[in-house]
Amino acid sequence: MFLHGSGALNRYSFGPFPDFFLSRGFGVLAYDKRGAGSSTGNLAQSTLDDLAADGRAAVQFVKQHLSINPGKIGLCGASQGGFLAASVASGNTDIDFIVNLYGMYVPVWQQELYAAEAEMRMGGLSGDEIAEALGFMKREFDVGRTGKGWDKLAALMQQARSKKWFDYVPHFFSDVNELRYYWRTLYSYDPRVALQKVNCPVLALFGELDKSTPVPQTVANMKAALRKAGNKDVTFKIFAKGIHGLLEGETGVNSEIPRLKRFVPGLFDTLTNWLQ
Repeated sequence: MFLHGSGALNRYSFGPFPDFFLSRGFGVLAYDKRGAGSSTGNLAQSTLDDLAADGRAAVQFVKQHLSINPGKIGLCGASQGGFLAASVASGNTDIDFIVNLYGMYVPVWQQELYAAEAEMRMGGLSGDEIAEALGFMKREFDVGRTGKGWDKLAALMQQARSKKWFDYVPHFFSDVNELRYYWRTLYSYDPRVALQKVNCPVLALFGELDKSTPVPQTVANMKAALRKAGNKDVTFKIFAKGIHGLLEGETGVNSEIPRLKRFVPGLFDTLTNWLQ
């Protein structure tokens, strides 16, 4: 069963991976994310907990299918879906294995800082500009967490409109309630909590050039959480020249993606060997 990355993605968003699993004898469920394709609902008003609940509902749906062994249901999550897989599988005896494709295991606010810094560096911003932008983001997250300091933040936001880094950071022009909502439903989400209750085998695959997922910190956090769960059936692999999405790149910058021709060598062999 496939779990989506961020954005309004449909059942066809997983590239060759459904066909790969089919070729190895697995049944596959790939559904339209809520608010995308033929699915109802409003993605913009949905929380990460809502999306994880959708995944759990899909597991129950799969269990009713006569051609599926209900004791052999696995999750394959990409990016955001990779860390939501932990929530779907947490304490869930229906889940037999997890494949995490480059999903981050840090609190969402930390991942936002990492990705923004990487994008600004790729955009040629100076060290001082990057530091100023990250300081602004940290202030945003602090106001979202505490509810204090909105007036000063709102003034800074207006002053920052002319900054080169402004388009790289999140904006909340409405009021403090909007920011508090996003802190509560998105930025404060910590996938490590659910992972501490995952006991099924886990395969986690990453690219060394990933500019969206902080790979070393994610691997360290996953190891610590799974140790707490008492789960020793865990396999990690970091592919040389792999970008976010596990295409083979040179720098990891988004501008090179249209030129990329293949997934990282060994990706599907690694999947095949582990699944067998």
